[in-house]
Amino acid sequence: MSKILLSTIGSRGDVQPILALALELKELGHTPTLCVPPDFKDWIESFGVAFVPIGSPIKAFSARAPGGKKMKIPREKAREMVSMSVKSQFQVIGDAAEGVDLIVAGGALQTAARSIAEALEIRYVYASYCACTLPSPDHPPPRNHRHSWPGFVNRLLWAKNDRSWKSLFEAPLNEHRGILGLPAIDNVPACVATTLMA
Repeated sequence: MSKILLSTIGSRGDVQPILALALELKELGHTPTLCVPPDFKDWIESFGVAFVPIGSPIKAFSARAPGGKKMKIPREKAREMVSMSVKSQFQVIGDAAEGVDLIVAGGALQTAARSIAEALEIRYVYASYCACTLPSPDHPPPRNHRHSWPGFVNRLLWAKNDRSWKSLFEAPLNEHRGILGLPAIDNVPACVATTLMA
C-alpha cells in the first residue's frame, strides 16, 4: 500500500474534501497524511489521520473591517504574503513528502506541491473541487459575477486570470523551483493543475 500526502491551503471548505479522500484511502489500506492549516489539527487527528501544519491560521485571513466588510489587501502586501506562503509551502511540503509515493494537492493555492513531486520524482495529482475552476471557453473564471459569456469573452477572462496569477506567484514559485534545480514555468495555474505520473 502507498504513503500519500494530501495538502490544501484554505478554509474548512477546502480541507473537508481532502479529509474525506484521506479517510477513504485509509479504509483501502493506504497511509494518508494531511498537510493543512493549523486550525484543523484536533479535527483531523480525531479521525486518526496524521497531521502536518502548513501556513498561518485561517482566522488570520478572515479579518473584517468595521461594519463587517471584508478588508482589502494592498497589492504590495499581497505580494509579500504570497512570497511567504510559497516559501513556507516549499519547506513544509518538502519535509512532509520525504518517503511518500504520491502527493495530492487540493485547490490552486497549494502552489509548491507539484514542484516538490517533480523534484522527488514521485506522482502528483491535482484535485479540483469544482469544474468551474478549470479553464474553459464554456465558463468564466470563478468569482466572476456573470456566469454566461460568449466563448471569446471567457477566453479573455481566463487569460486575464492567468496574468493575475503570474503577477503574484510566478517569481516566488520560480525562485524556489530554481533552488530545487527545476526549470522555470510561465503559467502558474497550468503548472499547479498538471498531473505528474513519475
